[in-house]
Amino acid sequence: MDADLKGTIFIVNISGYDHFVSEIGNEMGSLIIAKLLNAIIKANNLSFLISEIEVDAILFYRLGPAFTTDVILAQFKAMLKSFNNEINACKSFYPQVKKLSIKWVVHYGNIGNFSVNGFSRLHGPGTAKAVNF
Repeated sequence: MDADLKGTIFIVNISGYDHFVSEIGNEMGSLIIAKLLNAIIKANNLSFLISEIEVDAILFYRLGPAFTTDVILAQFKAMLKSFNNEINACKSFYPQVKKLSIKWVVHYGNIGNFSVNGFSRLHGPGTAKAVNF
């Protein structure tokens, strides 16, 4: 992706991660967080690509025209439902998961990339909207 193109950046982040891992331990915490991130990815109904996964967050993106607010909200609700289903599957063994939630940020506009020491990074100016659930 050399030129600036129009597209959507969609970031989903797990809230409560630091406290959760400090309570449950690094090894078990990483296994559970991986399950939760996989649940979010499986609910990616809009075919977003993944730019990166950073500990407890996923940076999705998709080039093309903007989605309507209703479509983006439906996508987030699908991810939230999948996340909550995984929480429910884990909570009898690890009740600490009940404290976890997700939040999201959506940006539409010019998306470009730049390279830092061989790593490609997305960027784009514009307005971002953050919502916690």
